[in-house]
Amino acid sequence: MNIADLRDSSGLSNRSYDLNTRYKRTGNFKDLEEAVRSGKEAVRTPGDNHPHRATHLNNLGMALISRYRATWNPEDLEEAICSMQQPVKNSSNNIYGQSDYFSNLGNILHTKYEKTRNFKDLEEAVRNVQKAVQTSGDNHPHRATHLNNLAVALLSKYGITGNAEDLEGGICSMRQAVKKSSTYDPGHAILTSNMSRALSSKYDRMGNLEDLEDAIRNSKEAVNATQHDHPHRVSQLRQLSGLLKLSSEKTGNLEVLKDASHNLQEA
Repeated sequence: MNIADLRDSSGLSNRSYDLNTRYKRTGNFKDLEEAVRSGKEAVRTPGDNHPHRATHLNNLGMALISRYRATWNPEDLEEAICSMQQPVKNSSNNIYGQSDYFSNLGNILHTKYEKTRNFKDLEEAVRNVQKAVQTSGDNHPHRATHLNNLAVALLSKYGITGNAEDLEGGICSMRQAVKKSSTYDPGHAILTSNMSRALSSKYDRMGNLEDLEDAIRNSKEAVNATQHDHPHRVSQLRQLSGLLKLSSEKTGNLEVLKDASHNLQEA
């Protein structure tokens, strides 16, 4: 293996990561297709002995899972899991990247659970994202993502078990994730949207209007952080409209109902 091969594969993998990140911000599917192509070429080019192969496999897995969520092609899901399992098994010498690998694998296994409804997939997802949080310090640049993945997995588990500890654990992790994120981060809209859903679930269980108002505040923040032409904006506007309508029904505030109708019309 020569230096040129090493540089080319790393460049391709970085390109895959950057394009996948841009796709999440813009929703441009061409960026995602190119991210997958670059990721596969990065893994194929140097072979098994590249010092950054774990990172390349991780980037490919993340591009594949993004494409799976866009197309629902089961082959992308299985290939993503296969790509992500290898970095986790071989990350003992990369403490810094280890938490990312655990988090990403957990996230993908949670996605698989959403397809299969196999509780074992969900339990394995929770275990991996818990390891991700445990192995990342407070200053890790991706800690907000790890906390978000843990929160989402715990809330899914709560939906099955009804265990209040899973609900509270999910909300606690989500709050930490939002605090770690700034409004300029590409993933901030997702974090605040997930926070809103978690608080809405707590309101459904406890009936505390403060939780509902907090859910509305986070939902508004998610809408404001999402570009007008992003494909997720419609679902976020509908989510906000539903929460505002519920608030109007509980409080009798007609202005809130008007705000709900405005958001629904924009959606």
